[in-house]
Amino acid sequence: MKHRSIVIVIVFAVLLVMVPVLSIALPDKATSSVERRSLSQWKNLNAYRKENPRSKVSDYFASIEDYLLDQFPLRNEMRSISALARRYVFSQFDHDRYFKVKGHLGKLDFTYREKVVDNAVALFNKVYEEHFRGGEGRHLFVLIPDKNHYMANGTTYPSLDIKLFMEAIDRTMSREVEILSLEDVLSLEMYYRTDPHWNQIYLRPIADTLLEKLQNPIRVNKLSFDVGSVGTFLGTYAGQAAFPTNADDLEYLDHSSIGQARVYDPFEQRETPVYRFDLRDSMDPYDFFLGGAQPLFVVKNGAAESNRRLVVFRDSFGSSLVPLLIPAYSEILVVDLRYVRPDVISEELDLFHDADILFLYSTTVLNAPGAFPVS
Repeated sequence: MKHRSIVIVIVFAVLLVMVPVLSIALPDKATSSVERRSLSQWKNLNAYRKENPRSKVSDYFASIEDYLLDQFPLRNEMRSISALARRYVFSQFDHDRYFKVKGHLGKLDFTYREKVVDNAVALFNKVYEEHFRGGEGRHLFVLIPDKNHYMANGTTYPSLDIKLFMEAIDRTMSREVEILSLEDVLSLEMYYRTDPHWNQIYLRPIADTLLEKLQNPIRVNKLSFDVGSVGTFLGTYAGQAAFPTNADDLEYLDHSSIGQARVYDPFEQRETPVYRFDLRDSMDPYDFFLGGAQPLFVVKNGAAESNRRLVVFRDSFGSSLVPLLIPAYSEILVVDLRYVRPDVISEELDLFHDADILFLYSTTVLNAPGAFPVS
């Protein structure tokens, strides 16, 4: 018994010494692909004070602690052990607000922020009134429930009430804009297990629902698509939640018109394909769809059967849906109002006055403080 205690003490002492030594000796990692963030880097006191002129010595030592935690050799493994212990040993229902239900990872956010939602919808309506009211196209607002809405169903976990969002949209948006919730059309299986986004493979019925509302005769389900794969990926929640989980398949639907279409970015003045194979290994593999977050771009489809045009105001959920709408339109103007002020792109918007208009937003983004400028 005495020898066992000595061995335990020695092992503990060795670990106590070796872990910080290894943290310093091993090459620092600039980013964490699992957590999708930059990691703290080593700085001496002079370098730290140069970047933080008003800092104290105690602040410097706190930064060293952050550095050691970020560069810990077994950081990801220890985070997983901590998450599992909280859930299955201490019976906590979440780990830093992340939880796992029905094989899916989610993040708890059940606070409805009325002023935030009202501000977002007011901004959308202002853009609509100034640029599209009275236009010849069809006008539609589509609400996408977040994945938690389906994960929480039948469990003790809380979720946001979709009706509150619909009431806010109905209260503020112009009567000329039809409002549609996808609550009854979507299901949990249509979302990635490790990510908040929906999976494009299951979106053909969604695309057809929108095209029907926009009175466009094209039906995606009647077109021939090839299913491609660019491997697997761990979504946003996988790294943040730290629960051990299997990766999602990153698959996509391809059609001749999608392959021929080109995405033009007027800010960068460059053309790219719809599916960005060059971004497959980026920090966020979901950027494979249309290059991820961008303020504005135009998708041009020279193989379209008509001259109909579409404007899509969207968040990241639109990245994987917009490609499925390409066969139905000759041009699609895609705008993300989180990254550009409407007055900066007023000329571009006015050029599409008579196009079909689609506001496509998730409850997650509508409810996120600071996502949009105060209108």
